[in-house]
Amino acid sequence: MTDKEITELNLKSATYYGAQLQMNHFTEELAELIQAAAEGDPQHIAEEIADVEVMVEQMEYLLSLDTIYIESWATHILLANDIESCIWHLAAPIKSINKLRRVNLATAADPDMSKSEVQIKRQTANHDLETDIGELVSYLNWLAGRYSIAAEEIREIKSYKVQRTRDRIELETGSICKKVVDDKAAAQAQDLADYCKQQTECEPGGCIFATTGEGCILSDYVRPELWPDAIAKQQQEGHKNG
Repeated sequence: MTDKEITELNLKSATYYGAQLQMNHFTEELAELIQAAAEGDPQHIAEEIADVEVMVEQMEYLLSLDTIYIESWATHILLANDIESCIWHLAAPIKSINKLRRVNLATAADPDMSKSEVQIKRQTANHDLETDIGELVSYLNWLAGRYSIAAEEIREIKSYKVQRTRDRIELETGSICKKVVDDKAAAQAQDLADYCKQQTECEPGGCIFATTGEGCILSDYVRPELWPDAIAKQQQEGHKNG
């Protein structure tokens, strides 16, 4: 997928779930990236960077943040070249998100607060978040460089993630399958395509994910080596070796 296609799917998901839920999701993804950075596993870090980049884009969209300021701040910030400083900056947006929540709660609880005061409080909270996200973006790039994670690798992960989210939304709204797949049974499935045929009633033409499993709602529960194309490849290699 192109960057534009990834963004289009991502913002549709953001609109579907809404700001409050995705603010929670953003802080969760930041926590997971902090853990990955502390562990120092490049593969885990790449996956969590992709997740956080997806959520940064959603926050910019849902909260109407100043993306020009964020990009400028990310470019000009002077980075400290150590993992401890990186982790501190990864955590900073969590505090800013909580500050924005408190502002929203305070203004909702005080209907007599003047519009100008409400505006000032929200602008201040938004600006703090924009600054922290700018620094966050800078450290995401720093992490990727430190662990030699290519931009294309992160793009591929993001592509997979936004497609999977799209498919979950379609499942929730009933546009892919007519009945919910049982997670426990999915974990025990040995063949994704056969499982889908037995357990779901998909749209005419069959499951569009049956060949590779990419983007399928079952991909969290069925190991990649059990996807049909992987099985076929293993069989072909077995014949050649035989």
